Amino acid sequence: MYLLFSRIAPAWGRPKEGPRVRISASNLGCVRGSREIFRNVNFSLPSGEALAVVGPNGAGKSSLLRMVAGLLRLDSGRLELDGGDPELTIPEQAHYLGHLDALKPALSVAENLAFWAVYLGSGLAATGQALEAVGLAAIRDLPAGYLSAGQRRRLSIARLLAAPRPIWLFDEAAAALDQNAQGRLIELMRAHLRRRPHPRRHPCAARDRGRAGTPAGDHVMRALAALLRRDIRLAVRVGGGALMGVLFFLIVVVMVPFALGPDLALLARTGPAILWLGALLASLLALDRLFAADHEDGSLDLILMGRAPLELAVGAKALAHWLTTGLPLVIAAPLLGLFLNLTPAAIGAVALTLLAGTPALTCIGLIGAALAVALRRGGLLVPVLVLPLTVPVLIFGVAASNAAVTGPMPFGTPFTVLVALTLASVVLGPFAAAAALRHGLD
Repeated sequence: MYLLFSRIAPAWGRPKEGPRVRISASNLGCVRGSREIFRNVNFSLPSGEALAVVGPNGAGKSSLLRMVAGLLRLDSGRLELDGGDPELTIPEQAHYLGHLDALKPALSVAENLAFWAVYLGSGLAATGQALEAVGLAAIRDLPAGYLSAGQRRRLSIARLLAAPRPIWLFDEAAAALDQNAQGRLIELMRAHLRRRPHPRRHPCAARDRGRAGTPAGDHVMRALAALLRRDIRLAVRVGGGALMGVLFFLIVVVMVPFALGPDLALLARTGPAILWLGALLASLLALDRLFAADHEDGSLDLILMGRAPLELAVGAKALAHWLTTGLPLVIAAPLLGLFLNLTPAAIGAVALTLLAGTPALTCIGLIGAALAVALRRGGLLVPVLVLPLTVPVLIFGVAASNAAVTGPMPFGTPFTVLVALTLASVVLGPFAAAAALRHGLD
């Protein structure tokens, strides 16, 4: 296990020579469950040097590296970066290469690397050179699912080259690498340590951090757009999102009339409730994979280490989920409404309320998915956690649909409450989900 600290860091503006910086740890302690893993760990590492962490299995080597990466809470002690960028945390200036490769099998070699280059770095300029450096340029268009374990490891190493950061954290980085690849990794580590002193940031960068229209703000927007595109691409290629939800929606709408009988007037009266209940249940189908897939392959760790706020990253994933799951349900609702003998006015009202209310279902589902992500078989708990919270949305969605058709309540009253619930969910959902993720993954 290695901690490498180069003499370079990304900067906004024109590079200048800067002082050497140092990362130091004082009296670090780690407790997992009720067991103390280690205590009173101290080190001081200047830029341009490497630190090897050795010890028997279970000594806490991985826990120590995850603490430096910001993925585990410090139970005692502190970590400091002296002379570094005060606007960036240590995790935001570090790469972590752990036991998981953070690759999506449905994306190609180039697409996997391009995403991380944008999300963790500053663009796509270095992706071609990074693939050349690890010997994967010839298979850049091959889906990552076809790679061997060694090739997957080399692609993960290419991420460190495509998105330059000064601190490299390696947890058994040479696992699955052959002798030639191990030699190439050693050369890359040496080259990383020989890099020039880090440039200072542009003096305006500190006050512009995260503001749209500035270099730092533009980076955050590019990172969020890359995350949105990646999740949509995965939903389309892997399947199980839009198609599965619409098919389940269809099954609910087709089966309920068999239970109610051939009374067309009864179907027309209960049609809005049937459509809303079907949409609610269909929206739950893909929620359990919203964060679980990223957690299982290690992508969630790297998302936490990105410079985009976790709340915004969660919001981008929620938007991708709604576009690939909720929006198809809204589009399918008018056609399915014909099966329930609904009038055109009723169909339009149901479609409008679903358009306003399904984002609330997604954002409420975020919280349940985040709470269950770190639990074994946590996907089974997501409906139990989410369904009680969605009852108000269901009540006012159906009430608004019925008010538009039969009255006597005006349509605007329940619809306004529905919109208010959606706005509150959109604002609070990402923050609550981000807090649940930080707590659950600690």
